[in-house]
Amino acid sequence: MGKIKNIIVTAIVLFIGLILFSAIKSILEGEEGRLRRLIYSAKRAIEKEDLIRSIFYVSFDYQDKYGNDRSRLFLIGKGLVAEYDNISIKITELEIDIKGENALVEIEALAYGQRQGLEVIEYDKAKLKVHFKKEEGKWKIIELEFLQPEDILYLPGIAQAR
Repeated sequence: MGKIKNIIVTAIVLFIGLILFSAIKSILEGEEGRLRRLIYSAKRAIEKEDLIRSIFYVSFDYQDKYGNDRSRLFLIGKGLVAEYDNISIKITELEIDIKGENALVEIEALAYGQRQGLEVIEYDKAKLKVHFKKEEGKWKIIELEFLQPEDILYLPGIAQAR
């Protein structure tokens, strides 16, 4: 009987320790850590071509200078996923500036993809600003601004749908 009691006590202590570790990690991580984790989660969703999970990170109030809203951004993603296989993104630089409920993230990355039916892997250097706003306690993308290449969010297929 004593052996079972020791096992139960040990399990309870380990469980409490895990809860405390998670709570402390969350406190120490801060908003910058949360944003960094969100950005890498969104990157993985794009690489897996999981548009449903990708759009989860975008605010319903999304609007960019190219005239796209959240729905059009989803269509652009759908078009890119249809055109490219084996999408891979390597973030080379990441700067986060948080001001209260808003954040500006500047990202430099290399994006790789293989057009369907071709063996050649294409790549492009991307530089973008991602504007975030905290909505109901969660960071959401409210605008994307591409600095390089500048026209990525103005695709002819989307422009014709306007």
